[in-house]
Amino acid sequence: MNLLQLFLFGITFSALGAIPPGLINLAAAKRTITRGYRSGIMVSLGAGVTQLVYTFISVCFIDIIIKNAIITQTINWIVGVIFLLLGMFYIIKKVKPIQPMQNMSDSKHFGYGIAVATMNFLIIPT
Repeated sequence: MNLLQLFLFGITFSALGAIPPGLINLAAAKRTITRGYRSGIMVSLGAGVTQLVYTFISVCFIDIIIKNAIITQTINWIVGVIFLLLGMFYIIKKVKPIQPMQNMSDSKHFGYGIAVATMNFLIIPT
């Protein structure tokens, strides 16, 4: 397979992996509910750009990751710890009632999408 085919393959499976409810989808849904449709779209675009970068990095280093079990195992442990910490944080966090807020600039919503998607390290070993 050439690099373009691997990249398109990675984007396809990354998109399929983003369909189930998760941190990114919930962040986009929350922004859409609290700040409007346009804000939700900007969060989704920011997350999409970050997923695109992660997919590109994964495709470029796929041989190294597959051939070196230590790197794969290290990534899995780091991701496991991050998900455990995020899970504990969201279990402990108190839920506040959702109230519509004033609109911010699109760049802040886009940046929020990038920040949320950056925490999705699981795409690299996938």
